[in-house]
Amino acid sequence: MVSWNINSLRARLPLVLRYLDERMPDVLCLQETRLPAEKVDCPAFRERGYHVAAGGTRGYAGVAVLSKAAFREVVHGIGPDSAHADRRLLCQVGEHWIDNVYVPTRRAIGKSEFLDLLRADLAERFEAARDALVLCGDFNICFDARDLASLRMISEPERFGDRPEDRAFRRMLSFGLQDCLRKHHPQAKRFSWFPLAPWALKRNYGMRLDYIFASTPAYDSCTGADHDPEPRSWERPSDHLPVVARFDAPRATRRGGRGAAARAASRASTKAR
Repeated sequence: MVSWNINSLRARLPLVLRYLDERMPDVLCLQETRLPAEKVDCPAFRERGYHVAAGGTRGYAGVAVLSKAAFREVVHGIGPDSAHADRRLLCQVGEHWIDNVYVPTRRAIGKSEFLDLLRADLAERFEAARDALVLCGDFNICFDARDLASLRMISEPERFGDRPEDRAFRRMLSFGLQDCLRKHHPQAKRFSWFPLAPWALKRNYGMRLDYIFASTPAYDSCTGADHDPEPRSWERPSDHLPVVARFDAPRATRRGGRGAAARAASRASTKAR
């Protein structure tokens, strides 16, 4: 599967189509589509054999999931009121749940609140030790010092690791999610976002803002994870690189559900579109 902040699907549709043609991912999660949901499901995706789910309105958010396999279930937003439907899209594909998010960029527009809402929703729906869940997207935050070239790139560098959004990020992961890239590259300074200046990628001057996390069954079955730098050389590229992870079938997947998760799934099914 692949996660990619495309930074406007309207502007970079040719890049997405090229990526589908050349890489043929089973699942492609897009963030920052900047399009109403109904305009994301274009014929070109269906012609390539992809099912499409999307959430978004006009503006700077918008998420979409393209899958070769049909969706078993689709949930828009967080919680029973479908908050943040333009920033969170949860889809069941085969035995995996794919959770695609675009976290707000700044504290003032609710970064920490979004992460706490997401954590609560995950805890109600899933058991991290038993459900095959993959959480991916643009989190607009660096986890630790390995994830940025310079502290000058972030706000309040003297508080890095203890800012409200840093604490909320860790609370979210405490649900029981692990970092797929760090499984395979534990110490490497691999970044997913770079300034568009030509020298930035060459000098590895960037930040890791895009992640693929997984619950225990999915993490155990993750056979590889990395960034794909080639699309940065294509015409009119995004400032984000695709993040790629490979998964085998999960060794154990819960087919039923405990009480809270089952109730959440029932509520979610009424919200599916």
